[in-house]
Amino acid sequence: MFEALLTSKHRFAPGAYKYWRFDIVGISNAAILLPEVKLISPQGDVITQGYKDNATAIGSYSASYLPSKAFDGIVPQNKDELSHWQFNGGTRNSWIQIWIPAPRDIAEYSIYMPLDNKYPPSNSFQAYAPASWVLSGSLDGTTWFPIDSQSGYTSAKWLEKVQHRFII
Repeated sequence: MFEALLTSKHRFAPGAYKYWRFDIVGISNAAILLPEVKLISPQGDVITQGYKDNATAIGSYSASYLPSKAFDGIVPQNKDELSHWQFNGGTRNSWIQIWIPAPRDIAEYSIYMPLDNKYPPSNSFQAYAPASWVLSGSLDGTTWFPIDSQSGYTSAKWLEKVQHRFII
């Protein structure tokens, strides 16, 4: 597995939060998907582990692609494995969030985008990956504080490696 450490393009207001939300703009107008996301504490543990059922999103393509799939700890190898969140809402703007019981800080997060050799590039994970996003934190699920923002992701950039890490 190839891995590269990337620094955040924009640093905002890190802190301990109970709710973590990604507001996403997709590469494609057709769909947005996330195979696996991990939020990692300063101590190195995955703060979302065990809380996949606390994930919600703007919607899901079907019951096979629920938001919990983005936080289930399983990195699928192709889209047939169904262990990813997918939203086909006909919009480029979407969101996914997860709630944890006690406020926690994060030092980094990872987005896994497997190389899907089963499908042509126009129908792979990378074709429906996020182009840009804002990660925000909240204590109440209503008032959000931006933590990190990334932009300029293309299908080709997602193909560079499987795990994309972002330091807060």
